[in-house]
Amino acid sequence: MRIPIEIGPFVTGEIPDPLEYQYLDSNGAGMPITGYSATFTVREKFATLPTIDAVVAVVSNAALGKVTYSWVGTEFPTQGRYFSEFWIGNGVQRYASEAIEFDVYDSIGSVPVI
Repeated sequence: MRIPIEIGPFVTGEIPDPLEYQYLDSNGAGMPITGYSATFTVREKFATLPTIDAVVAVVSNAALGKVTYSWVGTEFPTQGRYFSEFWIGNGVQRYASEAIEFDVYDSIGSVPVI
């Protein structure tokens, strides 16, 4: 059973700070991921298709196993419960992150352009 990491909550249209995740080895140290590529996927709990699917994330610190996704504001278009995960791979090995979950609530008005 995967125990999810909880973040948020968020409001539709928000653009939060970038999300960083660290892959750890069996000793709890940052797993070196030099030469790996990263993706990020988000799906609303009851949706059949992801809101974003395998969008490029950044390997932000390969020596420490860190990846980052910079939100653009379209990842949670409706209120609901969302699931997300990072994936990394180097063409030989491929690893998923822990599940990352969050709630999204409707804005009380239109989302401002600020």
